[in-house]
Amino acid sequence: MIKFATMDNLLHKAIEKELIRKPSQDFSNSVMAQIFELKDKKEVQPLISKRIWLVSVIGFVTILGTVILLTPPETGTSKFDLFSKLGTFIASIPFPKIDFFMNVNLLIIAGVCLALFLLLFFDLVLFKKR
Repeated sequence: MIKFATMDNLLHKAIEKELIRKPSQDFSNSVMAQIFELKDKKEVQPLISKRIWLVSVIGFVTILGTVILLTPPETGTSKFDLFSKLGTFIASIPFPKIDFFMNVNLLIIAGVCLALFLLLFFDLVLFKKR
């Protein structure tokens, strides 16, 4: 049987040879320098590209233009009266009867739309570096 002193000596020798390794004196400084180099090289890109912004604006303008130009004018108004055309267009949409469950669904839809709007807004505001 091996005595405890012998086992202790063997363990100390194994630890000294294999496990304990000291880094160089400049190790921390060199690691931090590499981290700062990587941080400077990294370019922050916005979540929504300029192409998607352009497509969404063109889509919105197209929908608005179709409503304005394709809705027939009321009597006594000009052809390009925006508010009356939008009012008649919205009035012509058949909305369903709103009950409690519809209110809950509308609340969820409104929350999702608000979250998407805030995401787009903060993406535009926070990542405007150029």
